Amino acid sequence: MAERPDMQEIKRESILKKEECGEGKAQQSAERFTANGNHDSEINELKHNLERFAENVTNRLEVLNEEVINIKANKVYNSNEVLEDMVNDLKNEKANLIKENTVLRETNETLRHHGMSNLKSKMRELKSEQQSLQ
Repeated sequence: MAERPDMQEIKRESILKKEECGEGKAQQSAERFTANGNHDSEINELKHNLERFAENVTNRLEVLNEEVINIKANKVYNSNEVLEDMVNDLKNEKANLIKENTVLRETNETLRHHGMSNLKSKMRELKSEQQSLQ
């Protein structure tokens, strides 16, 4: 499970502090070697420094791995599927709008036809009234 960003920052700072302490110890061991002049001591110090270096690299890789996991978690997965769903939704909406438009056209045509019929019948009534008045 991915950690919160503030926890990652704390972990990163902890790793950096460990690395800084490791650098100080390496310098101290170099000073000790010059004081002792012991070859075995130098090899042991090198081994110890390499182990510490390997540990630092491992810790940094773990932090990077967690960051990658967080980035992936925040990114939309399967963007093709999301886009396909969006396209399907838009197609469905378009089909519904076409149906509504067809119904509105039919209604409009019906109203216009009835309106024209009513208008023609009114005109006939008015003409017949006009003729009766003459």
